[in-house]
Amino acid sequence: MSALVEYAVLACMAAGILSAAVVLLVSRNAVLALRVGLDLWLAASLLRIAEPPVGEHLLYVVAIMVIRQLIRVALVTSWSQRRPTDPGLSQRPSAR
Repeated sequence: MSALVEYAVLACMAAGILSAAVVLLVSRNAVLALRVGLDLWLAASLLRIAEPPVGEHLLYVVAIMVIRQLIRVALVTSWSQRRPTDPGLSQRPSAR
């Protein structure tokens, strides 16, 4: 792997960590922060396997994308199950 690609991978990894931390601090939403981090880590992984021969690495790209989507779905599902629903919020006062 060339030095330029290696530095780009490290930059994407660091940007993913930093961006996820900033999103977590600003929004207090862990799922959103992880999604931001996963996007940049996906970019780092794609850069790492971008060098020739590309044909052999196509399965790696698909596996990385599938893992990312599975993590996203699992986080959204667990986050929505943990969020308590307030029955008072769903009931609207009747207009008279």
